[in-house]
Amino acid sequence: METETQGKENPNVMKVPASPSFLKPKAISLRKKVARVKSNLPLIEVDINKNDNIPFLLKSPKTARNPFRRNEGKRKRDTESMDEDSNSLLWKQVNRSSEDTNAMMRNLPSPVVPSLLDECALSAFSDINCDSINLKIEKTSNKPVTKVLPVDWSLKTKIRFTSSTPFPNKGSFRTFEEVNGTIGFVRCLHSGETEKSDVHSSHGAKVFQHCLVWMHPNLPWLNLFPRNDNRVGNSSSFITPAMREALHSKWSDSFRSLYQLVRLYQCPYFYMCTPTFTVLFRCAGTASIPVLHALISPTTKGFRKALREEGITFTMPLCQNKDSDLSLEETINEDVSTLSPPSSSENEDERLEETVEDEEPESWLESLGVSQEDFINKKKRRKDPAYHIDHKAESLVYVEDLETQALVNFLLNSSFCTSKIGPMAGIPPTLLAPTAFLGGTLQSLQLRHGKVKKSGEELHSMEVNGPLLPNSVHSLCSLFSNTQEDGFSAVLTSHAPTTSFSLVNPQSPMLPCIFAKNNMADCGLPQPFLQEMCCTSDKTPLNTINLENGFYTCN
Repeated sequence: METETQGKENPNVMKVPASPSFLKPKAISLRKKVARVKSNLPLIEVDINKNDNIPFLLKSPKTARNPFRRNEGKRKRDTESMDEDSNSLLWKQVNRSSEDTNAMMRNLPSPVVPSLLDECALSAFSDINCDSINLKIEKTSNKPVTKVLPVDWSLKTKIRFTSSTPFPNKGSFRTFEEVNGTIGFVRCLHSGETEKSDVHSSHGAKVFQHCLVWMHPNLPWLNLFPRNDNRVGNSSSFITPAMREALHSKWSDSFRSLYQLVRLYQCPYFYMCTPTFTVLFRCAGTASIPVLHALISPTTKGFRKALREEGITFTMPLCQNKDSDLSLEETINEDVSTLSPPSSSENEDERLEETVEDEEPESWLESLGVSQEDFINKKKRRKDPAYHIDHKAESLVYVEDLETQALVNFLLNSSFCTSKIGPMAGIPPTLLAPTAFLGGTLQSLQLRHGKVKKSGEELHSMEVNGPLLPNSVHSLCSLFSNTQEDGFSAVLTSHAPTTSFSLVNPQSPMLPCIFAKNNMADCGLPQPFLQEMCCTSDKTPLNTINLENGFYTCN
């Protein structure tokens, strides 16, 4: 009965689902009809050879090649996928694994119009997505991303934090925050390390604790760090010679106290800031250096010559031409003899008369302590590389082990440490340390809160001014990583003479970090900072810090 009824039906009438005309033009609708004829749908077969209305189907039963697709070579079309219904294809793609979907992406037809979107178009979209992802990964991989913030050994004069969420304290500290912060800093109590540290501790107290530093001397009417006041004046009106001797005596006691603390692992490091250079003393184990050492930057030719005269052995790790100073000293005598050109016998009398006339000025200059070499070698000084590195990062001097004791004696009695003119005349160098020492005074950094606008978004800011030690920067960033849920960004201003401290590599065999950390367990600094301090330096001073999703991006 079914065969009879099928024979009575009109073969030219096809049962095709209704659809908008703009989605199925005439040619595309005919291709859809042919595809449904091949399937098992209850449709009557059409004799293509007898149909004169569709002459383009007489060429080949296969689908015509799309002329607008990319020219990537001939690809075989999966005929079985064209026979499946669009809903079944979508259901299979959802249940299929990621690897199968990537493998079959190129053979997947469109669920709406299979002939409009072929496999080459799908592969083009997939390639574009992969390329965009790869570009994003390459851009982010260029920036160093770390889970723990590295230690920067350069002193900071200012740091500015910005975040979309407010910072723990709002402009001023409460009484209990100042008290708890001061007690935590003096007693070296850190959150999470001891049971007593978490009692009465708050985020505001921790911020105040991380903004304290030990300093000597304490002269409120002078800015002792940084010493950028170069006004020429006479300070003898308020600092007498007796006062200068008293200041130097107290400073010498504090300097010796700090050196002994560093030598016995009770203070990990300290800075000595003079008007012309800065000295960093670090205990053994810091930056994987197994011995006590000191870094001086920047230096001059005269300062290095004074070190040699005192018998202090040092190296210049950042200087490419390490023997530049020695080459100059070896050639001084030769330069003096070769400056005057050879004269003939006719001019000998004139040359003798000139030397006799110049004897008196030479003796007068020598009586004043000025050598003739200072004037003769003035032109040679401009060509020698030993003078070209003065006041630069390459002039850094490295002293280690027993030579540091000789360096301490040299600095105690040297005239390079104090200025002779200006408002800082007679003022001893500034000592900065993270732990207490003899004669040290507790100083607080200056904090200022505000709001800034960045790309139309209002952000909260906190600015810290003053001598920021490496442990202070590290502790503040660690604290804000817990309080600022959306992350933060920081801009740091480095003290120019100390930027080269982060560029020094260990000259001696490296000491394992575990032994150095155990030696400094009682120095009073938090354990995360000690862990990074005992590792090798990152060789780059920090200028900007960004925290996103728990990872630091430093530049």
